[in-house]
Amino acid sequence: MSEFVDQAHSQLNLTSPRHYRRNLLVLSVLVAVVYGQSITFGFVDYDDGDYVFRNREVLQGLNLETIQWSLFADIGGNWHPVTWWTHLADSSIWGTWTGGRHLTNVLLHLAATLLLYGFVERLRLFANGSSLWIAALFAVHPLHVESVAWISERKDVTLAVFWMLTLHAWLWYRDKRGIGRLSMVYAAYLGALASKPMAVTLPAVLILVDCLCAQRDQFPLDRRTLLGMLKDKAGLLVPTVGLCLITYEIQQSIGAMKIGVKYSFGLRLENAIQSYCTYLRQAVVPVDLCVLYPHPGEDINHVYTVVAALVLIAMSGGILYLWRRGYASRLQLLIGWLWYLGTLVPVIGLVQVGAQSHADRYTYLPYVGLWIMLASAPMSLVWLRRVGITSVAVFVFVAILQVQHWRDTDTLFANLQHVNGTAQTYQ
Repeated sequence: MSEFVDQAHSQLNLTSPRHYRRNLLVLSVLVAVVYGQSITFGFVDYDDGDYVFRNREVLQGLNLETIQWSLFADIGGNWHPVTWWTHLADSSIWGTWTGGRHLTNVLLHLAATLLLYGFVERLRLFANGSSLWIAALFAVHPLHVESVAWISERKDVTLAVFWMLTLHAWLWYRDKRGIGRLSMVYAAYLGALASKPMAVTLPAVLILVDCLCAQRDQFPLDRRTLLGMLKDKAGLLVPTVGLCLITYEIQQSIGAMKIGVKYSFGLRLENAIQSYCTYLRQAVVPVDLCVLYPHPGEDINHVYTVVAALVLIAMSGGILYLWRRGYASRLQLLIGWLWYLGTLVPVIGLVQVGAQSHADRYTYLPYVGLWIMLASAPMSLVWLRRVGITSVAVFVFVAILQVQHWRDTDTLFANLQHVNGTAQTYQ
């Protein structure tokens, strides 16, 4: 029987059950090595007070009254009741132990990592350990530290879990369409929307997943097929539009869009172009990371804007050229690039929310697109192992150091002062 299972996995381009379990263990160890230290940390006085230790409702724990409160809470300028439920549950489970709240973040991040690995495996498009590499980069990349080590950023890891569940549910629905399976897609997507508004891009990602599945199944991607993919996602637009309106009204009501100077659309567009390129640089060279990168405003570097725009145009043109010319793995490159560009749209700064130019936490899910692109590059098994092991090892080392900046408020702001000299302004 075991030989039959191994043969079936081989034919489907899947990792064998034994190696699959081994890879899950490897990913678990990586997460533990990087983030295990955080359970000894305390709160930081930067949003943690509003979300937890000065929040009377959250400290009461999970009950009918606080659940009702969570449905209308507008703290932070977002509507995310599911994220509030996790904070409420923390109070009921862990009491006053701050480490328990950090542990919840780590466990949610681990769950998202394992679900991502399972999703990429189910696509059956990545061989020679590439699926493990994609998940490992997600698990340990230093720019993801902010989403995991910051208790207030619980919404990122909560969103990631429901995001990955939605992707799995969609693949399940594609295998055998039915109302029961479709309802699971909607349930997971609604959970994602109620975790963080950034989930509004998920229906578009499902279209990208359909394109990957079509390539895998050697199904033509003609206009009729694409229209069918759009039609399949039409029902998801209703909750998407609803959440956009709710979030906009909340952010308007609390003044999140009026913090500091109101920048012109031209400045916001320049900053968005620069941010796309900055995130690309930080994906490869994650140095000088901190909790806040102030918006440059009128002092924005226009030369950098031109250079960044040329880089984005060149990359987009090159990827489109490879796709049109029919090179191997061309569609994975295009899909990964569109994943990266598209999922950043809500947080790229075209709509001004807050005083930051960009933020590490915004890359948590968009970077998956970049990892798909990297895993699609033609590499032998030997080179994949060398590049994969080296990159993960370097990122683990940098991430361990980055996590330590979240030990307490003084340490966090000392790092902020070191990177951009603005700590005193935001304490």
